Amino acid sequence: MMHGQDRRGTRGMTRGTAVGAALVMLVGVVHGCGDDTKPLGAECSEGSECTSGRCERVAGARVCTELCTPGQPCPSQPNSREVTCREGGLCGPLCTFTGVSYDGYYLCDLDTGVLRACGDGDDVEDCAACGCAGFGGGVCISEMGCIDPIDTGLPCPEDLACETELCDPTTRVCVEPAPAGSICTLDRYCASTLCDLDIGFCVDPAPAGSACASDRFCESNICDPTTHQCVALLPLGADCDGDRFCASGLCSAYMGCFELGEPGDACFRDQECATLHCSTDGITTSAGVCLLAIGAPCAEFMAEPHCDRCIQGPSGSWCQRQTCHEVRGACSAEYACRLNTMGTRTCFERCDYSAGDACSEPSATCLSDDVCDR
Repeated sequence: MMHGQDRRGTRGMTRGTAVGAALVMLVGVVHGCGDDTKPLGAECSEGSECTSGRCERVAGARVCTELCTPGQPCPSQPNSREVTCREGGLCGPLCTFTGVSYDGYYLCDLDTGVLRACGDGDDVEDCAACGCAGFGGGVCISEMGCIDPIDTGLPCPEDLACETELCDPTTRVCVEPAPAGSICTLDRYCASTLCDLDIGFCVDPAPAGSACASDRFCESNICDPTTHQCVALLPLGADCDGDRFCASGLCSAYMGCFELGEPGDACFRDQECATLHCSTDGITTSAGVCLLAIGAPCAEFMAEPHCDRCIQGPSGSWCQRQTCHEVRGACSAEYACRLNTMGTRTCFERCDYSAGDACSEPSATCLSDDVCDR
């Protein structure tokens, strides 16, 4: 009897255990959905993969992350040794970069992989990477940290420590740039920034006609390689081989040495006009004149002397090209260069025909090729 009771009890417990196990498995399946998501710092492609619901690029890789305060732990894992608050205020893997973060505000402690703000540490150790702004200003000097620039005549450890950024290598005191005739070893020690190493003295650039060894010894920065004499810069209109030969600093194959023209001045190319708009519209077989800049306000149609095509719109009028070329003399971004009914290329306003766009010019209509025309 007792034996029978034991068997019934055993059978009852077995059925109960089976039901319990089934419930545990069911609950386990439900909870397993959450367990499949990835933790902070794991690589991901979208937020649904992450427990935090957020997948973003951190330190060059897309990882599961959450918002945080740089220098503080990640909110959901404050005691983690695998993730930390990275630059940009996003949690990610421990930092591994050397020097300062991309935004210039944080350093990576490579021993712990944790970020710390520039200025929180020691300037002697950190200023080379962080600069001195976070330490009250000054200049960063090796083994000295951030110091105030040193005045002329006082002892100095290196050039950058001086107000003049010149520390005499012999006397080790801060010095001013030296005048012509002073002994020198480098250009930067001369007021003219020109040290003639053949004679060991600071010199001034020489005028046209003076003997020269190279371009840098001439006022014009041009030394004739044949005569070894400094050459004068060319005046406006003179034929030239490049910008450096012109006093204006600008050379054109069509105009010689030139200055940027204003509306009404002669031109062959857009680059010869301050407005970047020449009436030749890229066709350089004959001269044109500089016009108003593309998109600049203009007077009523046909009444503006410095605009070949003044477009009228409900909010005003603006200048556009009369003719155009896909590369030379291209239209502004809002316009397309297309053939007109006369067989020449003209700038047409862009529009979206399928969206039913309206055109800026009241008399124009958006056509099926996505440009406005009258």
